[in-house]
Parts: sequence; C-alpha cells; structure tokens
Amino acid sequence: MENLYSFYMNNKTSIYLTNLTFKVYVIKIKLYGFLFFSFAFAFGQREPTAAFQVDSNTQGILPPRMTTAERDAILNPAQGLMIYDTNTKRLNLYNGTRWNVIGMGVTFKTTSGLISLTTDDVIPGDVVYNTQSRTLNLRSQDNKGWIVFKPDSSIHPDFILHKSPLDNVVQEYGLITSSTGAVWLDRNIGAKRKAAAYDDSSAFGHYFNWYEITTGPFASTICPTGFRLPTKAEWDTEAQKMNSNNIDYRFQAFSHLALPSSGWRHASNQATQQPNIVAYFWTSDSNPNPATGAYNLTFGVGTNNTRTFTHLPTFHFSVRCIKN
Repeated sequence: MENLYSFYMNNKTSIYLTNLTFKVYVIKIKLYGFLFFSFAFAFGQREPTAAFQVDSNTQGILPPRMTTAERDAILNPAQGLMIYDTNTKRLNLYNGTRWNVIGMGVTFKTTSGLISLTTDDVIPGDVVYNTQSRTLNLRSQDNKGWIVFKPDSSIHPDFILHKSPLDNVVQEYGLITSSTGAVWLDRNIGAKRKAAAYDDSSAFGHYFNWYEITTGPFASTICPTGFRLPTKAEWDTEAQKMNSNNIDYRFQAFSHLALPSSGWRHASNQATQQPNIVAYFWTSDSNPNPATGAYNLTFGVGTNNTRTFTHLPTFHFSVRCIKN
C-alpha cells in the first residue's frame, strides 16, 4: 500500500507515514495500563526487539522540533525523551537529569575556517580539530572563544585563541607560569607573538585606557575565558621577583614574564611614547576616586624599581591577563 497513514496520539501529536510500502505485522491496543496498540511497518523482516519499526531508503523520521526555551518548558520529561533543538540545531536526549546533545563529534577545519565559525555554527563544548596547527579546539562556556589543546597536552591547554576587542583579530596566546605560582598569558593583549626580547615591537600589542577595560565596552572581553585583569596585589607580588640590583629593570621584567618595554600612549590613535624604554601594565584597581588615578605596574630605564603606581585612567597602557 502506498498511501498517507496518520496515527493521532493526542490533540497535538501525530505520526505520519507517507510514500512507503508497509507490511503490518502486529497490531495490539493498550490504554490506561491495558494494551492499546503496537505495530511495525517494514519492507523486510520485522526486528523482534523493536516495538516500532519503519523501513525506508528515501525518507527519515522527523522528531519534534522546538526551541531551547520550549524544550526547557517540558514538565517532568521522561528519561530517553528526544527532541530537535532549533536554536542549536542539535538532537537532544533527556537522560533523566538533564538534556544532552546527541552525536556531537569532532569537526575538521582550517585556521581560517575555525575563526569564521559563529555562535550560529557552534555551541559551548563543541570540539573542532584545526588541520593546520594540528590542535583540538574546545568552545568556551560563554561561546565567545576557543580553548586550544596541543596533541601532547593532557589536562591543561597549552595556548588559547582570543580575539582582541580593538581589532577583532584572533591570536594564539600561550601560558607562562610565574615563580610565584600564578599563570599568565604569555603576551600582551593584541600582541602578534610572545616577546623575543624586551624591545620586540611585535609583542607590544594594543593599548587601552583603564575605563574601557574595567567598566567600559571591553570589560567583559579584554581577557579570554578563565582569565582576568590582575589586581594591584598580584602585580606587587610579581614585582618583588623582578627587582634586582640591576638599574635596568627591563631585562628583569622580560626574563620573568616575557614583558616587553612597550611604552604607552596618550590616546589609542596617537604615537607610542617611550617604546623600548619603559612599560606600563594596568591593574583592575584604582584609588577611591578613579579619576585621580588607577594602579598599574611600571618599570624601565632609570626607574627606582619595578613597582605599582597610579596614573590617570585616561592614559593608554598595555594589558596582560592572569588566570582566575
């Protein structure tokens, strides 16, 4: 028989079987604890362990389609309940405690293909293998970036993909573990690479005023997921390790955390002042009145030592992020 079959289960749900040739093997009926019906439609032999069987080589079975909000509104979902989430474009299965994504495998992309993925393409927890760098990329919980694992890493990632809020360019950031035990990004935000020397201009990165990275438009995106601006106390701890009898503190800062002498700017669109001579790195702390000064780490030629100091928050300084 090649007709449209419609089995109405309730006033909202129907099972449609169309353009298929069926053999009806078993028909039984069960209602309110009593056998209402069970059936199997198949081209060939009925599978004895299947309560419901449909065979086709041209069509599939379409599960209920709904948004994430509609899925979450289902009261007391049964263990094993399955739906298609139209927001994430994934099959979901309820395991009795929470909804799990079905069939989430590893996608293969080039570096450019990976960077081009948007929140419409991926969800937190997705894994993409970069065929160029040969790394696994795990989508962050906030769905804004990637955590990158090299093939020989086990638990901790070796580097992280992060997009600078100034130019939206994605860079790979490695990690440095300080002698204090703190874990830092290995380069300034926006830097093209880890500093090869204290005067490596490719490692200077971008410059920000204090307001835009603490309360302004970049406050939530200045650092990768799991990282943040360091406090004054955290920079003070590192500064103690960077001080020595050498009057040129640039070498100490570079040796300790690969900090370049990146200088500073009056504004983001102006020339860099004192490059290769001094450096300033913002903290998350300020005076009680931020307008009178925000704290930063400073070091360079002729400075008394490597220390935290206050400057006007409108100045543009470098940013180095610390792990939470």
